[in-house]
Amino acid sequence: MKLKDIIIKNKYKLLTIIGVLLTFSILLAISYAFFGRVIENTNTNAISEINTSYYSFTATGDINISLTLNEELLGVESANNTVPAFTSNGGNLNLNLTTLDSAKDISCTYDIVYEPVDAINSSNNINEFTIAGESTSGLSFNETNVVGSNPVILISNALIKTNASSSLTTLDSWNFTINFYNLNAIQDYIVGTNISGNIKLENINCGFNSNIEYGYETILTQNGGKTAIESKGTPNFLTYEKGVVGMYAAEDDLGTSYYFRGKVNNNWVKFGKYISDMYYNSSDKTLYNACPAGGSCTKIASSGNEMYWRIIRINGDNSIRMIYSGVTPPLETKQFVMEDNNYSITIGSTPFNTSGDKSEYAGYMYTLGQQHGTSTDSTIKTYLDNWYTFTNLSTYYAKDLIADQIYCNDRNTSSTWESTPADIMAYSSGERLSNGTPSLKCSIKEDRFTVNDVVNGNGKLTNPVGLITIDELLYAGTNQENANSACYLYTGSNYWSGSPFGFVKSYAFTNIIKEDGTLNVDSVEQNIGVRTVISLSSNVKLYGSGLYSNPYVIENPNLDVQ
Repeated sequence: MKLKDIIIKNKYKLLTIIGVLLTFSILLAISYAFFGRVIENTNTNAISEINTSYYSFTATGDINISLTLNEELLGVESANNTVPAFTSNGGNLNLNLTTLDSAKDISCTYDIVYEPVDAINSSNNINEFTIAGESTSGLSFNETNVVGSNPVILISNALIKTNASSSLTTLDSWNFTINFYNLNAIQDYIVGTNISGNIKLENINCGFNSNIEYGYETILTQNGGKTAIESKGTPNFLTYEKGVVGMYAAEDDLGTSYYFRGKVNNNWVKFGKYISDMYYNSSDKTLYNACPAGGSCTKIASSGNEMYWRIIRINGDNSIRMIYSGVTPPLETKQFVMEDNNYSITIGSTPFNTSGDKSEYAGYMYTLGQQHGTSTDSTIKTYLDNWYTFTNLSTYYAKDLIADQIYCNDRNTSSTWESTPADIMAYSSGERLSNGTPSLKCSIKEDRFTVNDVVNGNGKLTNPVGLITIDELLYAGTNQENANSACYLYTGSNYWSGSPFGFVKSYAFTNIIKEDGTLNVDSVEQNIGVRTVISLSSNVKLYGSGLYSNPYVIENPNLDVQ
């Protein structure tokens, strides 16, 4: 490697990380022997400590990192503006929040700030020296450029809080990654210079329950906040891009909705339980608390089993829409996707309707001769209402923990509606599936199924449960053409959506997600899996991070039903 290259393209991976009030120093050096070394001072300090008669908050950090730069990594030929020349994972910030009164919950917010000591100043408008971080509670910030002499806020209003009903102490740990880029630009200004700085906590604010966010606020905060989510724009729904993951925004009938997309693992919720054993009898496709004589049964749940859910989205009224995910606690190997194994995720299977020779049978409720009728329950609605009786969710609904939300069964069509069309008649949801143009708005009030809400919905539901729509499946990262087994809604088995597709050659069809993760359609008379959807009230408060190891739970001392 030429000396000229080294001077112009001095790149070193600079590495190091953190501690609050924890200093790291990196020596970037270059010699005529074409050998460089990065050395970091190491330290362990208590970086912040607050003690009151009600609570204590402490933060400690440590660092121990050193790197040797190989000669071949220092030349112009290896310059790249998008791939770090060197990366270091390490350094941590350990937080401990303890309430000293079991009747009081505490929450603290804080900023993490990088404060340069020996700074490098660059005229490049691209990343050169960056820091990223992720906590065990699910908080994170992406690579942030810290070149320059001014302090840089890495994340603001980060949250840690206690749940005294389950534990007096909450722990969280941040891990940091520092990247140094060998840019495709002149970097001779850093030759022979030192780069050092402190990562510390600022603006620590602690308080009692009043500072604990509502559940929807907690979810939004832990996913970057409304502004960051809304700034992401709209994904391409005809395909799936692996890097397009996290929360995104779209309008629904009640306001702005924030939905999860792709390979996410921070949308787990533990809520509700079974109050009796539940068996699925494949002989008559019905649920029982004990297998009937001569039945062919699979036990889906035992009395006392707690239920797990995945958050689909925050609805426009700030309630939290979730889809059932079984009674088995998720493991690390299944933190993104849990596969349905003998009804471990679905609650059995059923036809959408036992008759399918009329368009009306694509309705969640229907009236023969009417496009948007609601006089008769569908087979699948009856099935879900039966499932509801095996759980304690009716008690939760009485406590206003479950919202009376809209569950859309969009039977609108751009063509003339007929009960038995001679050719093909497509409902609007089927057209949106084919065109990759999902919508969270349900255009016809009669198709917005609610329990008591007759202002926004039709007030026809027996219980506040429904099905996922094909639009929500599209928003989540599934589509017609590409099998996406990484999407959090993939289970490896078929299950129904609540969106009718149309009428084709004497059969009513409804949209489904297939076992390979693609979206498709099937006749309403087919026996296909069922996953319940409910919505938590906007008034609930959530604890946890949503990760598989720390799913969200509701703060309420009287949830258990005897």
